[in-house]
This record gives sequence, C-alpha cells and structure tokens, in this order.
Amino acid sequence: NLQKITNWKYRRIKGENMSEKQQEKTEVVQEIETTNVGLYKQKKDTKNNMLVGLISLGCDKNRVDSEVMLTHLKNAGYKFTSDASSADILIVNTCGFISGARSESMDAIAELSEYRKDPNTRCKRLIVTGCMAQKRSNQTREEFPEVDIILGVDQYADIVNIINTSFKKKKKIVR
Repeated sequence: NLQKITNWKYRRIKGENMSEKQQEKTEVVQEIETTNVGLYKQKKDTKNNMLVGLISLGCDKNRVDSEVMLTHLKNAGYKFTSDASSADILIVNTCGFISGARSESMDAIAELSEYRKDPNTRCKRLIVTGCMAQKRSNQTREEFPEVDIILGVDQYADIVNIINTSFKKKKKIVR
C-alpha cells in the first residue's frame, strides 16, 4: 500500500497521468527548477549519493510544498526513489486539516518508522513535515521516537541545511 501511494505521488510530481491543469502546475515548478531564481537558487552538489523517498498527504498545498522540498533537495544533489526500502532519507509531508489525511499521515509515519528502526535498512533519517507536524510536534516526538527531524510549514526552504546539520551533529531536530 505504501509503495502504491509513493508511486502515485511520484507520478503526480513527474507529470504522468495528470490532467492538463495539473500538468501546467508541474511545468511551472519545472520552469522554476531550471531557472534557479530567488528562493530556489542553490549550488548543485553532485557528490551527494543519498536517495530520498517522499510521501505527500492531504491538500494541494502539500503537493506544492513537497515540490518545493524536492526542488531544494534536487539542487543539492539528492536523488529520489519511490522504494522506501532503498531510501537513505524518508520524508512524510503531513496534513492536519483533512481528517482522513491526518490518520493516513499517522499510518505513514508508523510504517516508515519501521524502516528507521531496522538497522538492516538504508534509512538514516526519518523526517516529518507539514501542518500536522507543526501543530503536533510534541505528540509526534512522543509517539514516534524514530523520527529524526520535524519541520513546520515555514522550514522547507532550509531543508537541505537542516538535514546536513542533523547528520553532522548526529542529533534530532524539531523546528
């Protein structure tokens, strides 16, 4: 089920099986990626070999926020995977407003926590982002001690630096 959700999210982000309006939104994001202006301007780091898996749950704003995070990560040299078992970093972009998405977010965090717990998997960081993470950061930390980083909605532009800090200082980060 997680694989199905993840694959669907990546198809949407890549522009496959999308309506014309969704395709236009994706093209705008792709244009921002190629021009690297303003907020998106970052030096490319081609030495980075880490694979990131991302699940975006909830509203369309979360999808756009996920695209922003993916752009920053891509510009920093991260690669992406739809296979959670092969990811070095797993991100769940949560929703706190749609009740179905809240429970789906909790389920996704619980499922991905298993990858973080298991020392035989590649997962080195589990990141929870979004409005639910922001509203319920203490509860998320208590229920899921495997979560390494919790970010609110205003932290996406700094995701690369936050991840790097987490690896360098070997500590959990809540913002």
